[in-house]
Amino acid sequence: MVRDVNGSLELTRDFGLWIVQAAVPADSAAVLARRLTAELKRFLFAEPGLPDLAAQQHRIRRGFPLGFEPANALLGEWLLADFAGFPLDYFDTYDARIAALTPQEVHFATRREADAEHLYIVAVGPASRVAPLLKPLGPAEVVTLDQPGQAAADTLAPRTPEQEAAGRKRIAESLAAHGGRSRLSAIKSSLMDAVIRVTTPDREVEGTMRQLRKEPGKLALVTTVLGVESRQVLNGNRAWTVVAGSDTAQEGDSLQVAALRVTLSSDLAHVLLAASDTSARVAARGRERISGHDAEKVEVLARNAPWRMLYFDVASHRLIAFDQRERGPRGSYVERRVLSDYRPLSGTQWPYREERSIASQPIMKLDMTDVQIDRELSEGNFQPPATLIPWR
Repeated sequence: MVRDVNGSLELTRDFGLWIVQAAVPADSAAVLARRLTAELKRFLFAEPGLPDLAAQQHRIRRGFPLGFEPANALLGEWLLADFAGFPLDYFDTYDARIAALTPQEVHFATRREADAEHLYIVAVGPASRVAPLLKPLGPAEVVTLDQPGQAAADTLAPRTPEQEAAGRKRIAESLAAHGGRSRLSAIKSSLMDAVIRVTTPDREVEGTMRQLRKEPGKLALVTTVLGVESRQVLNGNRAWTVVAGSDTAQEGDSLQVAALRVTLSSDLAHVLLAASDTSARVAARGRERISGHDAEKVEVLARNAPWRMLYFDVASHRLIAFDQRERGPRGSYVERRVLSDYRPLSGTQWPYREERSIASQPIMKLDMTDVQIDRELSEGNFQPPATLIPWR
């Protein structure tokens, strides 16, 4: 039985890699290879039917520019368009250009570069069983994978007992400066409205963002940029995206679920509580100057949280910045978030300004216009719309 059929197009500087894959029992590897090859050739040599084209046009137009927040996904699209030399109105005219495509134009674009006679088949499984089955299809090479190492993807550098004790002391001081662990632990929901400014190579784009959090494990992000509203929702192990007030949502894959979990855990309360957990591994790492403040650095690896480096103001003990490792479609990266404009809020000290950057390049600024803690949030905020399109 064939399962988990999906396809993807990976674009690089000089070429694109088109991948179609599925899973079958090892004894059916050759059958699946022939079927996938035949389907690729059929697609390349025949024009798409008008109903199929219309359905895809509808899906692309309803889901563009991007429903996937945070805004660095949008930023990636703008950077890619700029790198490709597209005009400034590329996204403004995108919808009309997609709607005007004909089956002949799509077929021409597909055939222009694709080489149907030079396909590569990659089979993952027991070589002793799979290789003989694939041998009649052409020359075969057996590749043995390296054995995975024992280190976790996120690791804490070696630390001394003195560094661990100093790190826990600074985290405890920061908890007290922000209202205390018991107060932060009591927060079960929050609502934050912000004006956002997304940085592109040639300008700043302004929009708005609403963040709704509710324990356990619920998050809703409503973002409006360039007049397009998107809504991303995390509810436990599921995620989905709704664009422009549609009654249809695109279900998220595991990557989106993981990204939204990181977003959920990246507010002040979650960051400090995760660092103060007794199971977290921590270590003081000296000092650094952050936005004009001397800061104590504490490295943290906590359960169900990414690797982080926290920066505590030497004088006030407030959390003024943190670095955290995040993962995207092309691998992992470290994002820095600088927190400022602290104000009293329901027994805590809460930041009303946040600046995000990657490799010292600014990507987004958030200025909070409203922050509410322990507000009653309807479960309807975290439920999918009537139609949910599976991710694969």
